[in-house]
Amino acid sequence: MTEKSTELTWLGIWFKNRAKIIGGVIVIVAVGVTAIMNWPGSKSIGGVPAVEASYAGSGDHKKPVVVVFIHGIFGDKSTWGRQESSFPEMLVSDPALSGKVDAFSFRYYTPAFQSAANVSQLAVQLDGVLEDKEVMQDHEKVVFLCHSMGGLVLRRHLLMTHKLDKVAMIYFYATPTNGVEIANIAKVVSSNPQLRAMFPLEGNELLQNLQDDWLHWEEARRLPSYCAYEAVPTVGNIFIVPQSSARALCSEVYPMNANHMQIVKPPRRDDPRYSRFVTAMRKAVGASLLNPATTISDQPYPRTVAVEVPGAREQGTYTEVFVKKGDVLRFSARGIWCWGGTSGCSDADGTPGRPKADEDPEAVMLKGQHFGTLIGRVKDWYFAIGTSRAIEAKETGNLVLLMNDRKGTYDFDNSGSIQVTATVEAGMSGRRE
Repeated sequence: MTEKSTELTWLGIWFKNRAKIIGGVIVIVAVGVTAIMNWPGSKSIGGVPAVEASYAGSGDHKKPVVVVFIHGIFGDKSTWGRQESSFPEMLVSDPALSGKVDAFSFRYYTPAFQSAANVSQLAVQLDGVLEDKEVMQDHEKVVFLCHSMGGLVLRRHLLMTHKLDKVAMIYFYATPTNGVEIANIAKVVSSNPQLRAMFPLEGNELLQNLQDDWLHWEEARRLPSYCAYEAVPTVGNIFIVPQSSARALCSEVYPMNANHMQIVKPPRRDDPRYSRFVTAMRKAVGASLLNPATTISDQPYPRTVAVEVPGAREQGTYTEVFVKKGDVLRFSARGIWCWGGTSGCSDADGTPGRPKADEDPEAVMLKGQHFGTLIGRVKDWYFAIGTSRAIEAKETGNLVLLMNDRKGTYDFDNSGSIQVTATVEAGMSGRRE
């Protein structure tokens, strides 16, 4: 090959791929700048890479709902904005959610120029933090909010643990579910193995397995999964995570007028980056669980509430009645609800009708109880009401009422509702007070 033909070949490659080449150079520079900006954020203690986790705001952090924030690669607490006005702080100080929502942030070691834990190892670290801090135990419902690679860490965590009992929804902001071309370029300047998790889907065994396992897990497919994608390029005309990757495996999709870095930094509560998340959370968790709280700890005995309990509400009906361990609960109910279409319906007082012969009572929300039984929940304690009229509380917290059915099936064929009156009387400890 002559010198001239070689020159023409290189010119041909340049003109054919100039956009990618220029974009790659821009991204390499951007990665370097991001690394410098985030260098203090990826902390180590005594030379050992640190995993950190903390709640935003003050208090006992045992509110009904917790939102768990998980940042992406090269991220840290600054991912969510300035400390005093960050997404987590904005959430816990929202007057409309007063006393109802905690914000918990998981932060992991993600340097630009050093090795670190891979996505599967980060998923194990996330599980350890949630367990150590008793995040799942201390809240009625759990919502996950993930930025970029944080969504991959979460999906890997859920597939490893299968802990979906309390998970109400996931909101993914610019998560590269199908991978991104830019990861192939960024690896030139970064030795962080976390980049490999974001290589394009073709040839990326981790992403392929994540998607296959998620799609074959029925409960995961039914879990509300909202996805926001960046509608503004980050540098030039470069989108860090293209729409085609960010919207995969989603229940609902929303374009955000922000780039990859700004998509989780809402400047105010009426910005869609914040408002769309809160609206989705209300739908997934249930408006009653997020209504502004009344003072319940000082409620006098007896405490009575009359509520409508729909059959098609898996999260149940959250009441404002506070129950202490040892209190006596009394119930009366009236109405009809049905499960499995009209093949099984309750009696008029909400007690179970005849369950179908082929139904397994072990498969329902409260094992050992028939379909259609009126059941209650206080924190993690589930109990059958049925024809019982006096029940001693085994846990302390707010009372939730619901129909006993198979998890993940409530919205499909359940119908009807019953009116329940619940009264809480003081137990022996309450009488001594």
